[in-house]
Amino acid sequence: MNENLEEPPPVARHLVPEDRRLAVTAELFGAHFPLMIEPVVYGITERMAESYSGGYWPMYTLDNGDFYMAPEGDQVFAVSCDNYFTGKLSADALGITAGLYAFSHCSFSRDEAFGRVCAQHYHWLRAFMYDHPEVAGVSAGVKARLFAAVLGCRAHTECVVKNLSYDFCSGTSNGHKNRVWA
Repeated sequence: MNENLEEPPPVARHLVPEDRRLAVTAELFGAHFPLMIEPVVYGITERMAESYSGGYWPMYTLDNGDFYMAPEGDQVFAVSCDNYFTGKLSADALGITAGLYAFSHCSFSRDEAFGRVCAQHYHWLRAFMYDHPEVAGVSAGVKARLFAAVLGCRAHTECVVKNLSYDFCSGTSNGHKNRVWA
């Protein structure tokens, strides 16, 4: 066993300056951000957090190439997720959870290249989640969604169950190769 192995440093986030918001999202997602990702993030947040009523969302880039946004402020939200998880999440944790849901959802886009981009961003944001102080809440809000996908999509049940620990489907039916299931 190699005792010289070091744990990789945590993924750091960086606030996107106001004058760079459009450029950063265009570089990462092109026209898909305002047309697909952003509306999905807001819609999921409205469904998860009854007390959410809109507002400004700071955007962050991550050292691993990812991006996320979160509602501004220190508010703690009572959430009820599609996977039957209920709990409380800070605005930042709510943004990460909504981002993971959105990237998962958008990974099934008919535009295969965009779907692959979203699948990659899901995994990058998930890596950042592991070092977040609210990892347990975010993970619970996202993880159990895998089981909802298994119950709701019989065509992929076998490949999802086989790859349970990887959170993605490696099957090819319905064109969903390497798409996110969690």
